[in-house]
Amino acid sequence: FHLKDGRRGIRFQDGQFVVGEHTYPQAALVEEASTSPASFSPNVLLPPVVQDTLFPTICYVAGPNELAYLGQLRDVYARF
Repeated sequence: FHLKDGRRGIRFQDGQFVVGEHTYPQAALVEEASTSPASFSPNVLLPPVVQDTLFPTICYVAGPNELAYLGQLRDVYARF
């Protein structure tokens, strides 16, 4: 999500990235993410990946819904 002017999803459409009513080339969003990472927020599935990257996990206690999310993240963890 892009956090400028509220929380807005980022979509890829016709070779451009669309945030609300604005379109951006990929290079512009990559540059902004590099210089201002606080302007972006991951979706619901990415916080565990970000958290585990910043703070390695020794033990994790999860409920049934969290376990289902983690099962879906196997390929995401492998990529990042």
